[in-house]
Amino acid sequence: MKNKNASLFSPERSFTWIILGILSKTILYAYILHLGNVNYPRTGADGNSVPYLNTIETSTFLGPAESMINGGDYQSNPDDKWTRVTRMPGYAAPYFLFRLFCSPFVAKGLLVLAQVLLGGISIYYLALVSQMLTNKVSVFYITFILYSISTYVCVLDRYVGPESLGVSILIFSIYFAMRYKQTGRNSFIAISGLLLTWTILLRVIAITILPFFLLYFLWDNGKRMSIRIRSILDRFKKMRIPLSLFLIWLIGFELWWIPRNYRDLKMIIPFQYNRWVEGTGEPAEDLEYHMYNWIKTVGGDMIFYRPNTLAAWMCNTPFAGKDWLPPSRIFTSTFNLDSVRSMRRDFLLIQTEIIDHNTHHHTLSQNNAARILNARFDAYTINYKQEKPFYYFVLNRIVLLKEFLVNSGSIYLPFKKLDSMKADYFGIFFKISQSILYWIVLLFGLAGGFLAWRARNPENMFILSATLVLICVFPFILLFIDIRFFNPAYALLTILASISIQKCLSLIWNYRTKHA
Repeated sequence: MKNKNASLFSPERSFTWIILGILSKTILYAYILHLGNVNYPRTGADGNSVPYLNTIETSTFLGPAESMINGGDYQSNPDDKWTRVTRMPGYAAPYFLFRLFCSPFVAKGLLVLAQVLLGGISIYYLALVSQMLTNKVSVFYITFILYSISTYVCVLDRYVGPESLGVSILIFSIYFAMRYKQTGRNSFIAISGLLLTWTILLRVIAITILPFFLLYFLWDNGKRMSIRIRSILDRFKKMRIPLSLFLIWLIGFELWWIPRNYRDLKMIIPFQYNRWVEGTGEPAEDLEYHMYNWIKTVGGDMIFYRPNTLAAWMCNTPFAGKDWLPPSRIFTSTFNLDSVRSMRRDFLLIQTEIIDHNTHHHTLSQNNAARILNARFDAYTINYKQEKPFYYFVLNRIVLLKEFLVNSGSIYLPFKKLDSMKADYFGIFFKISQSILYWIVLLFGLAGGFLAWRARNPENMFILSATLVLICVFPFILLFIDIRFFNPAYALLTILASISIQKCLSLIWNYRTKHA
């Protein structure tokens, strides 16, 4: 219950903090949009600067909604059956609602506006979560300040994509999960389940933290977590109604999604199916699947739109530097730079022919050529695992983790290089300050993870486990990384960083008081 006598800036004054959060994100969005329009100008159909940017994935997320608006199926490309399951409808759904009464241009603008507003609101709820963890108001203030001035997540607000929205929805889901543990109200756990389901439909990787939600609910407050089967079963029986309310949204979606996919594709697909990740069994369709499988096996970066990555080089994109070459650690006694160059040349020839024909119904010669090249990729993949097991199982994953975490922290800000910014002193300060802020959150967040581990209470273990999984699943399990995938973990690291910063400030204050 809110305290009517609380001060204007008490955490209980939700309206005040939400307004401040929205204001901070709106200012950052406007400034970043301004930077993009000045440094990398793009114009819309009316010749004006665009309020948002499409990405290479925008059509895959919104194309199915456009198809449904035009009377078609949930499918971005009518000639490609796999686009029925490339994306789940978490991002297409709100866009579809906007499209019912406005044009695609306006609908995208409204979607971006929603991202900014929800991002601002999420600042307050992230700060509340940190306060619930520690029961300290000072941690609330630190979290709010750190997250409100950071551009790491909100820099993606201007893109028509699910990254920013997914982080906001996840924060709301965690907040309502913790509110359920505080109050025992079933409405809170139902809302948390609905929001987590939406997060999964936005980015399926969120499914990895579902088990930690369940463990958190099953952990009795104030008691040591028991791993005895009988104790767990007893807890399940006691929690069967709340857990049902939490899971019913995801189960309900799957009861529609799985039969629909089986009817259309004769495959059991519980979430989404990307050809370059799972393969289709059709040689020409699976060129990228076999290539990417080889790239992640040898420890290369699979993001072709990131500068100087193995994927960018293999696909011959502008992001690969003219003189860039694959590192020697990817080679074995079976294949070297010359053989990889030959494989790259064949890949580009076949891909160009397929793209030029612009069809997913391939000729016999195309399939035969693709089948030979796919077998070559597979042979090199097997050879690498056999000849360099330490690189494959250990070293390459550590390299991916380093590339995932060690960056400027301002890489997505639309600035030019520092040495070309000349007299833009505010821009230079802003860029450098965001880099410093990123490293503060990362380093203090890792330290805060140790403090959370020492606390050993359900809330701290829940946040710590979710953070570690969201960090480690990409470099260690999926073997591919993109800096934007770090956004959910960054939000949770902000909480952990606030805990350790508050601890440091408290130690400094106590020391100064003692020696005054």
